[in-house]
Amino acid sequence: MFKLKFRPDTDHDAILKDLLLHPLAYLRILAIICSSVVFGCVVDKLYVGNLCVFNGNVNCCKLAIAVGVIGFVISLMFLVKDVLYNAVDFTDNFRFKVLMLLIDVAVHVPTGLLWFASFSFSADQWRKTPYKNSFPILYINYSNAVVAFSFFCTLLWLAIVVINVILMIRLMLKRGTHSRGYASFPEGSDSVLTDGPSAS
Repeated sequence: MFKLKFRPDTDHDAILKDLLLHPLAYLRILAIICSSVVFGCVVDKLYVGNLCVFNGNVNCCKLAIAVGVIGFVISLMFLVKDVLYNAVDFTDNFRFKVLMLLIDVAVHVPTGLLWFASFSFSADQWRKTPYKNSFPILYINYSNAVVAFSFFCTLLWLAIVVINVILMIRLMLKRGTHSRGYASFPEGSDSVLTDGPSAS
């Protein structure tokens, strides 16, 4: 079990500032918006009863709704995770931070594949839809939005995975540097090493 130790020198405003300066926060907010657009468009106009605009294929609409809702919930949950990640102290919670990054990658890789599958399926079915040029312009715009935002979500999920891998590598390197720094001091001199400024 992890016993989290929060950063003692950081208040809530500083934690929020750190989060807003992190690219992952913006990617997750974009992911929330794009996921909402995908399932919102399908539920609002493109899937009525047993009819789906995408070539009449109900499974295409169901997949877009399911992946959109899953993406929305995951992005919201991991945005909260980022707040906790930035709030805990590095020195005493190294394993916890690595675990959080591993979970992030493990969740976003399969979800990104789901987004790619949804994009490919909806794009293919929309291409095969007969007489789509005779549809009302609103239906055409909504259908194009579902395809476009599904593709955009695929790129967003890929970017989130890449950034988390980079963060994991940086965390490992920081841990190695931190350990070497401790090892360079002679035995018995641990008392001079403190997380904050030394007391006078």
